[in-house]
Amino acid sequence: MKKIYPCILFFVLFLLAACGNNSVSSVGTPKTLRKQAESLSDSTPWTEELDGGLLSRNIRNMDGIHPSVRLTLDSMILRDRNFLPKNIYPELDGFSSLDVSSIPVKVKYNLDLFCKALLNGDSALPYIKKDCAFQLSLLYADLKDLNAGLNLFDRAENDIPEIKFSSYLAGKPFIENSMVQLPVRFFTSREKFVDLSLYFSPDEKADWKIDEVKITKTGSGKNIYGK
Repeated sequence: MKKIYPCILFFVLFLLAACGNNSVSSVGTPKTLRKQAESLSDSTPWTEELDGGLLSRNIRNMDGIHPSVRLTLDSMILRDRNFLPKNIYPELDGFSSLDVSSIPVKVKYNLDLFCKALLNGDSALPYIKKDCAFQLSLLYADLKDLNAGLNLFDRAENDIPEIKFSSYLAGKPFIENSMVQLPVRFFTSREKFVDLSLYFSPDEKADWKIDEVKITKTGSGKNIYGK
C-alpha cells in the first residue's frame, strides 16, 4: 500500500502539468482572429475610390428639377421622361380600356357617325354594309325585347318606347387582318347601359363599315366621362 500512494500522487501531478501547458499554449497563440482578418485585408488587392464623397455629398440642385422640389428617388425618376408612359387611359371594370388611340382613322369616322345616329334617333343604315342591313333590324328588335324587361328607354307621347341613347363610350379595339372589333357602351337617360360589340371590315370601296352587331351586356350606371 505504501508504494501505491506515491504512484497515484505522481500520476495526478502529471495530469495537472499537462493541462496547464495546454492552457498556456492556447492563450498564447499569436494568430488570433483579429490578426487573421488584418492579414487577409492586407493581402487583398483593393480598387481606388472613384468618388469617395458621392454618398456623403449634399446635393441640393439637379438639372430638370426645380430647386423647391425635394430630391428623392421618385423625383429623380420623374425627371427622366423616358420612365413616364406617353398616355394614361382609364379602364371601366367589366367593359374595356378606353384607349382608342389605335382605332384606324376610317373606322373611327364611321364609328362616330353610327353612334351619333343611335343617340339622335336617326337611321344608322348608311354605316352598315349593304349585305348586312339585317344586322340593324336585329339590333332594334333585341333592344325592344330588352326594354320590356329592363325599362331601358323613355316613352314617347304615344307611349311607345323610343330607342334612343344619351351618350356612349368606345373601348380599345381588337384588330386582326381586315377586321376590327370594337366594344361600345351606350348609356340611356334612365341611367342604364347596353354594351355592343361592333365588327368593322372594308367594303368594295375600301370604306370600313359594320358587318356584325352583338349585344354583349346590359346594366345600370352613368357615363362618368360625360361624352
